[in-house]
Order: sequence, then structure tokens, then C-alpha cells
Amino acid sequence: MRERLTEDDIAPVVDYIVSESYGSYYYDRVRNSFNVMVLERYLKLMTKIKGSDFLERKEIWGDMQREINSLRIDEQIEEVNTCEWVLQLLLESGAVKLAGEDEQVEGLEVVLPKHLRYLRRR
Repeated sequence: MRERLTEDDIAPVVDYIVSESYGSYYYDRVRNSFNVMVLERYLKLMTKIKGSDFLERKEIWGDMQREINSLRIDEQIEEVNTCEWVLQLLLESGAVKLAGEDEQVEGLEVVLPKHLRYLRRR
């Protein structure tokens, strides 16, 4: 039986992802970057959804949307855009599904803020 990730599990998961993706040389800079901290907060919010009632989930989804909206599009570390990297991780994991202004997707709907919309065309 699979165990569910808890909020306490998220930091080690993010540590692992950063170390596997960037290695030890850039680890501290990437791990402490604004966008990676947003990723961590977003994933921690996701752990709270299961077992929540409708009103709690609605509030959590609002918090998750605010975290996505807070991503800094221009944050670069060694010519890598951390915003693109974080969004790609979330998309590949299924934690985020993109929707345009008038589109619906299954599960959590994330409408990218205007300053991130160019990522959708890639």
C-alpha cells in the first residue's frame, strides 16, 4: 500500500530534486532561490487537499494559485530560468495542468498569469 506524502516529506523531496538536477556546485543557490521556495510551498499545500472538505479545498486551491502567480519569471541561475524549470517539474509530475482563460482541465485548473503565458506556447 502506497503511503501519502505529508508536509514534512516535501523538503527532502525538493532537496533531492535540486541535487539531482543541479548537483552540489549550484545546489545552495538553486535550493534557496525564490522560485524553488515557491515550489516547496506549492507542494506542501497539495498535501493538505486530501481529507479536506470542499471549503478547505477551495481555500487551499486559492493559496496554490497565489503561489503560482508569485513565480518570478526573470529569476536566472547560471543562465537557467528557474521559473521555467519549476513549471516544467510541476507539469511533468501532474501537479499542475495548464488552462487558458476560458479552458477547463481535469483536476486543479491553473490559469497562468499573463507574464507566464508565453511558456504555454512552447
